[in-house]
Amino acid sequence: MRLSLQACFGLLALFAVGLTGAGLLIGELMNLQPCPLCIFQRLLYLLIACFALCGVLLPGWWRAWGVLLGLTATGGLGTAAYQTW
Repeated sequence: MRLSLQACFGLLALFAVGLTGAGLLIGELMNLQPCPLCIFQRLLYLLIACFALCGVLLPGWWRAWGVLLGLTATGGLGTAAYQTW
């Protein structure tokens, strides 16, 4: 079975929103306050979800959305590396 490009973008958007929601839920359940870098990473996840949703709604521009997704993910990777350093 092969997924269409729109389905891949949709799954990515769903996954990014799910990760953000899980982070918020765990923070609330454990009564934890997020640091500024954690908040920034959550915003990057939401930005990834927005770009992926744009890929679902505007499939003709899939290359542009892919590049923006890659740049955003690279920014998130850099933020995570800085945070753990």
